[in-house]
Amino acid sequence: LVVLVENRAREVGVAFLDLRRTHEVRLAQFLDSHAYASTLQLLEALQPAHIGICQEQQQRPMCEKIIARWHADAAHAAGPSADDARFASMVAVKKVEFDEQKGRQQARRIGVVEAPAVTLAGGAINSPQLLLLSGIGPAAELEALGIKVVLDLPGVGTNLHDHVDYCVLVKCTQPLTYDFGKLEELRVGLRYLFTRDGPGSSNIAEAGAFLCTAAAKGGRPDVQLHFVPAQLDDHGRNRLPGHGYTVHVCGLQPKSRGRITLASTDPTAAPRIQPNYLADPIDATVLINGIRMVREILAAKPFDPYRGAEVFPGPDAHSPGALLAAIRAKAETVYHPVGTCRMGRDMDAVVDPRLRVHGIEGLSVVDASVMPVIPSGNTNAPTIMIAERAAEFLGA
Repeated sequence: LVVLVENRAREVGVAFLDLRRTHEVRLAQFLDSHAYASTLQLLEALQPAHIGICQEQQQRPMCEKIIARWHADAAHAAGPSADDARFASMVAVKKVEFDEQKGRQQARRIGVVEAPAVTLAGGAINSPQLLLLSGIGPAAELEALGIKVVLDLPGVGTNLHDHVDYCVLVKCTQPLTYDFGKLEELRVGLRYLFTRDGPGSSNIAEAGAFLCTAAAKGGRPDVQLHFVPAQLDDHGRNRLPGHGYTVHVCGLQPKSRGRITLASTDPTAAPRIQPNYLADPIDATVLINGIRMVREILAAKPFDPYRGAEVFPGPDAHSPGALLAAIRAKAETVYHPVGTCRMGRDMDAVVDPRLRVHGIEGLSVVDASVMPVIPSGNTNAPTIMIAERAAEFLGA
């Protein structure tokens, strides 16, 4: 990745980042304006998807001027690919079919594509669903649906857990937040389209923290916060009038466990998702503790010029019972489901440490479903790591 870095003195330098070894960053000398223009022109001609410009600004030292944002898909698809690789989009996979060789089941077909090995990467919802449709899972449940049992593997679909999140929302007394009207949203969008800066370049979650509540053990944070300078209700679907700011409170180590089961044998039908959020009382306790800590933060003096009325959980919600009721009414997922094809060597594990499905040759699962326990933070980077490790296994 090549990044052009502009400092406050308007000097420009070129940084070279090795995306496979991100700790290696080389910064070239700052360039004069002619060299800058020539270098930019050359780099854009060579690889425009790999170039960005970072501006260091007085009030917001963040990357706000970007030619093209780098993302995981570009990072992993930019390299050379096999000539015989075939890709199909907008295709629904019905099930994995098997050949029996020497008394062992071997994955051979996925849909209508012959393959010496099959890798599932449908995520913590669809990978167990596909295994169940293929006859791999709890035998009694499969037989009840008339599915031929290929392998009785009780752990498929179990151990579902996720990060539960609650939003503390406070009104802002000044019109400074990202609660834009339709015309203002259009202006922000056009500005970003043509200049790649302004509010449209924000990731919205502009500040964060990891905290230890009273329930934390061993000094390990059990709550993650995200500060959003906007009113966020129901994942942003419910637009509230005026201006406000939101702090997400996310419990990092949930003890509650749910499961994925089939609603029918129709592969296009959604599976049954029973997350069992807050089934373990400690999960509610952690969120309650987190809400109280956020209230202490938002009551600090720097917020005095901006603090309005608390909308959620509301000024009357202080007792544990009232806060629990608020959580049950408004808590939501942050889309981190894991664990439904758990890795391990015990009888309930679905895949082994090399991500191969127990008892089936040539079948692997590579996604967040293999995580035995959810990470204490976002799941995107760990999932990419799992995929990179799986690529090494497949290439070995």
